[in-house]
Amino acid sequence: MIMLLIFPIVLLSYAAMHAYMGIKLVRAFPRLRLFTAWLLIVFTGLFAAPFLARWFGNRGHPLLAELAGAAGYTWIAIVFWFFSVGLLLDAWNLLVRLASLFSARAARRRVSPRGTVGIAGIVAAAAMAWGLAEARWLRVETIVLRSDRLPAGTTYRVAQISDLHLTARRGGWLVDTVVSAVHALKPDLIVSTGDLIDAPAAQLRDKAGPLRRLAAPGGRYAVLGNHEYFAGVSEALAFHQAAGFTLLRGAAAEPLPGLWLAGVDDPAGSFTHQPYFISERLLAAARPADRFVVLLKHQPLVSRPEKAWFDLQLSGHTHGGQMFPFEWLLKPIYPLRRGLHEVAPGRWLYVNRGAGTWGPPMRLLARPEITLIVIEGTR
Repeated sequence: MIMLLIFPIVLLSYAAMHAYMGIKLVRAFPRLRLFTAWLLIVFTGLFAAPFLARWFGNRGHPLLAELAGAAGYTWIAIVFWFFSVGLLLDAWNLLVRLASLFSARAARRRVSPRGTVGIAGIVAAAAMAWGLAEARWLRVETIVLRSDRLPAGTTYRVAQISDLHLTARRGGWLVDTVVSAVHALKPDLIVSTGDLIDAPAAQLRDKAGPLRRLAAPGGRYAVLGNHEYFAGVSEALAFHQAAGFTLLRGAAAEPLPGLWLAGVDDPAGSFTHQPYFISERLLAAARPADRFVVLLKHQPLVSRPEKAWFDLQLSGHTHGGQMFPFEWLLKPIYPLRRGLHEVAPGRWLYVNRGAGTWGPPMRLLARPEITLIVIEGTR
């Protein structure tokens, strides 16, 4: 339901950013009015490019999908940062205008239309350059939790990966990097919290093999994210099987003594009209009272935190905002967007920033991560 409301809002907001950019360009360079029709055509094509990338990808045209995605997703970053900087400069000009009511000299500090376009363009270019580098700067985050639900002396190391967003032509280096990093952690259990893929399984055979090399005594488990449903749930099932992951779809397992692992699907199945299992009620009723319960759930949402039935929920989805200042826009929807949070006494939620990217192949102030969760027993 949330996604059904968000999607049109996002589209309208993105369209408004294009209108804002067009107005700023025409004000800075009045002769562009003669080419308004061409501007509209170019903006419309770039606006549609991400949707064409998905359409081409799902119909077995990975090269066309890659070309459309490279243009459209890079353009998303340019428009977003141009809009963000432009708004800041507009706010500055508003303050200057108010100040000029009291001092005529203040008006000299106003940023001109051409200055606005120039500053916004430079900031967007610098942000893109940094973002491309940061997207490859994978970091291992380690958290330590202590619980009386496990015997004293028990220590479990759980490696969490999330949001790789693998496509036919993106993610090869990322898979190799993630596999090497996870191996170095020597985990007892490996989990994936959704959005592992972003394309049909047939296009990802070269990614499944390396992931299959991941090994841990407790095995490898995963849940479906929204992008698995966008790629097609049958495709997601095929890829996870090829990569050696056991999917938990409204189900649970005990991969390690005393650790009860449960998982649910992302609710994207509801509006894509595919089979989905999101109910936590049966899992909550079946949870053993003397086990440490870990819930895998793609989106970092807890319906009733004060009555949380898990000991630890592992989530992803938000990418930590991926591109600053987008994280601020996520706050009304996802109050807990990254890191560790105690949602109730002794009940924890950890939100992984993700290892890959969606949309623009860049990150800004949201480094990609793998998480090592160390759970120590105190009973």
